[in-house]
Amino acid sequence: MWFNKADKPDVSGEGKDSVKDMWYYLERDTMVTSRIKMGTGKDSLMKVVHYRVLGLYDKSYNKWWMTGEKKGWGPMLKDTEKKKYKVAMRLVEEGSYTEFDDVQLDDVRYKLDDICRIVHGTDIIGVIGTYKSMN
Repeated sequence: MWFNKADKPDVSGEGKDSVKDMWYYLERDTMVTSRIKMGTGKDSLMKVVHYRVLGLYDKSYNKWWMTGEKKGWGPMLKDTEKKKYKVAMRLVEEGSYTEFDDVQLDDVRYKLDDICRIVHGTDIIGVIGTYKSMN
């Protein structure tokens, strides 16, 4: 597997790749960043970690169903639009042979609820790129 990084946005607000115009599509095998809570009580810290998208969910007839459609995500997109879908994702970390490896389900550093998560689009803080095969 190899990792294709997304282009860096132009923060100045000018040009075609400005943050205002930045738009990503979430689909299977997209690499995203999110925050998890490490510890309990006052001593808890928020840590930014990387995830690989496993699937997307739409709401239909008051139930969440897995979909094959791409979903739009961007830093300037309103939270009401980001709450219209859910994302199933798996925690990854930097690997020795590949850019990212899946974290084992029995890893003692993380809770199982943090390794595999289903969240709204509002819990995603950034999109890194896509995870592609070498074939």
